[in-house]
Amino acid sequence: MEQLLRPEQYETECMVIPGSSKRVEYAVKMPGKNRQTVYLPIDSKFPLENYNRLMSADTAQEKARAHAQFVQDVKRHIRAIASKYILPQEFACMFLPAEAVFSYIYASCDEVVRYSYEEKVYMVSPTTLMAYLTAIRAIYLGVQRNEHVEQIQQELKHLQVEFERFHKRYQ
Repeated sequence: MEQLLRPEQYETECMVIPGSSKRVEYAVKMPGKNRQTVYLPIDSKFPLENYNRLMSADTAQEKARAHAQFVQDVKRHIRAIASKYILPQEFACMFLPAEAVFSYIYASCDEVVRYSYEEKVYMVSPTTLMAYLTAIRAIYLGVQRNEHVEQIQQELKHLQVEFERFHKRYQ
């Protein structure tokens, strides 16, 4: 995260809900309405035990049992993130530590994907997290540019006057 965002654009171990004692590992500070900061919580605590059991299962019955436990684990984690870190009208990200886990969920666990959308907890992998952060960085740049538009326009007007003076003198 540190590679894409400046230190003032994110916090570690912070409370994203005022008055709550729950701390999220990372929160990206996003520009909100009326210059208010909106936090995007990113939780990276993810249980891998049942995923590992699923991948190492030998029989179809073991795979089915491990798959059910894995789905239950992921949904429980989504529910925890939603209850701890999300205010109404906001969302959070659940960081999945490996592309393989992310791919498995999106390929084989439709109910988990639907549930995550309902709870406004979007699952991200190392690759997709980078895409999210790149988009957030572009938003920051746009906001900064918009904040300075008037100043830039004034400077351009001054420059235009100077060029007109130069043109008259040159003539």
